[in-house]
Amino acid sequence: MTRLELLLPLLVLACITSASAQQPAAPAPAPTPAPSVAQPVPDTPAPAPATPPAAAPAPAPAPGTAAAPLEVRAAENPNHEQLRVLRDGITDAMNKKDVNALVAFLHPNIVFTTMNGDVAKGHQGIRDYYVKMMSGPNRVVDNLTVKFDADDLTSLYLNDSMGVCYGSTQDVYTLKGGQRLDINARWTATMIKEDGKWLVTAIHYSTNMFDNPVLTALQKTMMMVGMGCAVVGILLGMMIGRKTSGRR
Repeated sequence: MTRLELLLPLLVLACITSASAQQPAAPAPAPTPAPSVAQPVPDTPAPAPATPPAAAPAPAPAPGTAAAPLEVRAAENPNHEQLRVLRDGITDAMNKKDVNALVAFLHPNIVFTTMNGDVAKGHQGIRDYYVKMMSGPNRVVDNLTVKFDADDLTSLYLNDSMGVCYGSTQDVYTLKGGQRLDINARWTATMIKEDGKWLVTAIHYSTNMFDNPVLTALQKTMMMVGMGCAVVGILLGMMIGRKTSGRR
């Protein structure tokens, strides 16, 4: 075997080794990305409802200014103011003892049931009763003052052409003999509206028959009379006893 034949296999092996070294290495597989995990989105709080502005407080009345009376504040119907004018006119006429002014506020068919049980009908009946009680020679009362107060607003009927009202009155009577009587009375009145003017067509006047100044005065009078009779009886008894003893 010649030297060339020995070197030939070595040359072939060297070529193969050199070719293998020159081939590029296969690229490494790309790493698989980890699956993404969805992050929880925090809840967004709902906006708070808008707070309405606070109502402004009602203005306080000016110092020294009194609040309006209940009857004025509550009056929604203009007829109530007209009826108050009627009441005040009657009060003023009675306190001034002006019977002519009084009957101007009364219906021609007025029916007045008095505290002592009399009934006066019509304008002439009112005049006659006034003379009998307050101005005639046999009058009972020398002077009278009244103050009418309604318990509530007048109840209106028939398209505001009729009204019924009730309340109390504080009366001061000065009798013909000078005695004073303070009486708290009750009244009920019916009014009608004619030609735009309110007039009283009926009124009933009364007081407590079991507790009033007239009854109290009568009880005192009866007590004084009883005591007087007792004293007279004792004196008569003593006188008769003395006469009887003298005869013995």
